[in-house]
Amino acid sequence: MARRTKNFSHADQLEIAARIQSLVAAADSARDFAARAGLSSGGLSEYQSGKKVPTLATLERIAIAGNVTLEWLVAGNEAIPHPLAAETRDEFIARQRAINTTSGIVDALPISDLYKVRLKAVLTGDPARDGELIAAALQSQIPPDEAALLDNYRHSSEAGREAVRKTAFALAESKLEGGVA
Repeated sequence: MARRTKNFSHADQLEIAARIQSLVAAADSARDFAARAGLSSGGLSEYQSGKKVPTLATLERIAIAGNVTLEWLVAGNEAIPHPLAAETRDEFIARQRAINTTSGIVDALPISDLYKVRLKAVLTGDPARDGELIAAALQSQIPPDEAALLDNYRHSSEAGREAVRKTAFALAESKLEGGVA
């Protein structure tokens, strides 16, 4: 469960709400801002009015969508653009779609649910980087002797890899036919 930000005074909550209102007012529309922050329009409205206090994770998403730092959103400090907010709306949507697609791939992996959650938490939307993360997750699920075999295979010449493939195929076929392999 997300950690709530209950340490804010009522005055702080209202100041945060006012800063959220200013970000929404500067956006194309409240609906667009809510979508960009990954919120429902109703949820955003409750945060704008100060009726509800956003979690820290939600505050971070609002800061990114509003192109400001979390420090500004929470404390009103200097309005420095958020480092992730430099991307355009289309880039943001493309990155989110890539993460959602990769998240679906992670769901299909033969790894524990806990490991899936941890892996999804670090997805970046960069196919190359996310591919490396998925490969590492899969490799961590293989016993060490199999991981070593895979590593040796990857570092073999093409002729060596072909020999390993033929040998593995022959052994598996022999086992299927009732052999001792």
